[in-house]
Amino acid sequence: MTAEMGISKSFSRGARCATRILLAAGLTLGVVERAAAQSALHRFAASGTVIGALLVGESDDFLDGGYGVEGSFSYRLPSLHYVWLRADLGYLDLTEGRDALTGARVDNNIVNLLVGPEIAYSIWRVEPFARAYLGLAVNRLSVSASAGSTQQNETDAVFAWGLGLGLRVLLAQGRAPVSLELSGRFVDTGELQFARSPDPGTPGAGSVGRDIAMLVLGVGVRVGLR
Repeated sequence: MTAEMGISKSFSRGARCATRILLAAGLTLGVVERAAAQSALHRFAASGTVIGALLVGESDDFLDGGYGVEGSFSYRLPSLHYVWLRADLGYLDLTEGRDALTGARVDNNIVNLLVGPEIAYSIWRVEPFARAYLGLAVNRLSVSASAGSTQQNETDAVFAWGLGLGLRVLLAQGRAPVSLELSGRFVDTGELQFARSPDPGTPGAGSVGRDIAMLVLGVGVRVGLR
């Protein structure tokens, strides 16, 4: 009799434990399903990002890194749940550098409009993504022979392209879910033609072309919109 009672109690404890596990699993799945349903309702998203840039390739011999801001608007394609179409408008101020040959001061500001697809996949509260960009960059470059006296300005509108990766972390759910967005990308904003020095008599002066390529890192906030 005692043995039977012991078996009965063990079975009862096991049944209660299994019930709790099943309830916890059900609640977890319910949260995931609700989050996915809420995410699916948001076909639009907007984000603001602070960016920093590091020049690479031939452009790093006369320009240093820089910083800037950008805003973006995204639209989720109805038939492809994981694919977005994204447009970015950004401003980047590259810090002043010196031309290695002539010693002239060089300063560059870039405004770009980039459009392209983004593939994103949500895993719980984390969403990794990959992007490709095509668009237009307006490069404004100033060359001065000495500090405080700009003698030449060049502005070119050129084709730009880029590739990027990133990660979003969901901070708040609801009608307008908020995510922290971390991103990195390679961007080529095209070739800029300019004179190496505003003074034609400077040794080595003359027109030269430089491809402006950079690695851009960003930290921003993204908000889902209906």
